[in-house]
Amino acid sequence: MIYETMKNPCASNCFCRLRHVFVLRGRGGYSLIELMITVAATAILFAAIAVPALNVLRDSKLSGCNNNKEVIEAAKTSWCADNPAKYQLIKEGSTDPSLTPTIDEILSYLPGQALPICPSHGTYSNITTIGTRPTCDATGH
Repeated sequence: MIYETMKNPCASNCFCRLRHVFVLRGRGGYSLIELMITVAATAILFAAIAVPALNVLRDSKLSGCNNNKEVIEAAKTSWCADNPAKYQLIKEGSTDPSLTPTIDEILSYLPGQALPICPSHGTYSNITTIGTRPTCDATGH
């Protein structure tokens, strides 16, 4: 062994002895190319895992928003069932604003009596308009 033939002033320290062995073999660490290849491989693996996970996140936000719009539509349907005379006049084409439910009336049919929040931070519209489905202004909704 090369190390044993050399005189080592640090022979009593085992960690220092190991350091001398590695230096004498010509390897002081990793080369720049080895580090770049490792970083590139790690980045490719991370991208392969992260991209599908981000797609699932985007799809779950869209599903959450669609579910919220269905809840709002169900609240409007419940209002119509509780107010059949007003609903019949609206259905016949009356434009009297007193027939349209207020936001507070619709909120009373929603869980927690509060308007759901879009997961993508959009704003819901057509909440009180009977015969029109609620919409969200978030991109892609």
